[in-house]
Amino acid sequence: MIHSPFAEALFKGLEGAADIIPADGGNGVITASELYLYIREQLESQTIDVDTGLKQTPQFYTLDRHDNGEFIFLNPRHRLFISYSHRDKEFLNTLTSDLENVEISVWIDEKKIKVGDSITQRIEKGISGCDFFCLVISEHSVKSNWVGREYNAALNEQLSSGTPTILPLLIQEVELPFLLKDIKYADFSRDYNDGIKELLKAIKRQ
Repeated sequence: MIHSPFAEALFKGLEGAADIIPADGGNGVITASELYLYIREQLESQTIDVDTGLKQTPQFYTLDRHDNGEFIFLNPRHRLFISYSHRDKEFLNTLTSDLENVEISVWIDEKKIKVGDSITQRIEKGISGCDFFCLVISEHSVKSNWVGREYNAALNEQLSSGTPTILPLLIQEVELPFLLKDIKYADFSRDYNDGIKELLKAIKRQ
């Protein structure tokens, strides 16, 4: 248990709560200024003395040699596991590159599973360690038993722990699996740029 209001605000801020600019969900990067603003707001609201009006206020000190820049921290909440058919590799490569360009950590099997690893154990660990499970839906993936197993594993993890959030990505107009029919999907099937905007918006809302 954390007893210090400052320490509690600091930890929560670094966990992602301080990613406040832009206001619609941040951008995956926490600057020193954002962290300061978040901690100040939390401290002043929690520590104000109703009789004297005194409150704790953090101070912001700059370093002698900082070249007019500031420290930044990557928001650790943006972690995605992507489940896909290897026949959709071209889409996967484009999507992965775009997500990594905005500092979103992506888990895909070919990068995370090494020779000698237990494939099942690595995938289970990957799913449980991610905040989002992106399911690429195509004519190939809906027929893939392995993609189905990954989705079932993600669904079981979500039911037991509350994460990951399942985000369907429709890249071809196909019949949706029954359990996905009531989940809003990001539509890449007509326009890739519209799809990536929908996906990033969904991620930043969390």
